[in-house]
Amino acid sequence: MTDCNQNIKHILECLNRNFQQYCDLLLPLRELNPSSQTDRFYSDLQQYLATLVAVENEILEFRLRKILEEEHPYLPEIKIERIVHINAIQMLDLPQLIDRFLLQRKQLNHLLLTVSDEEWNRTGLHAKEGHVSFREFVNRIIKKDQDILEELKQKLANQSSVTG
Repeated sequence: MTDCNQNIKHILECLNRNFQQYCDLLLPLRELNPSSQTDRFYSDLQQYLATLVAVENEILEFRLRKILEEEHPYLPEIKIERIVHINAIQMLDLPQLIDRFLLQRKQLNHLLLTVSDEEWNRTGLHAKEGHVSFREFVNRIIKKDQDILEELKQKLANQSSVTG
């Protein structure tokens, strides 16, 4: 992976590249119909995306926006089990989850285009890590994207070898 820690323009390019990879992987799955061969895969993928949507919402709404709106806001730990159950995300089907996730990523990219140079250095007070800058949170998103994209590619490769 290219080092996306350099400057804002480079960070935005990395996020856009990640967004395109998400589109390439996820959009074809909108047409996936569960069958006896794919029921388990469909269900697992649906749960995985529900978790991603819940975490993405938490990061965008209760991390990044909070840092931009408040002076050194407190940022509690993300408790994935809690946020997945709080949101009605588990009720969505796979195409809805894909659409929601990609919309969240578009909103993130749009938000970042509006952030001033000074705002990139604003910080939030993370429960375990102390002060963490807006820029650092975005860099973490980029790094985590790489893990998520690899995991999605692996899930799809495994499913392809099963259904061949």
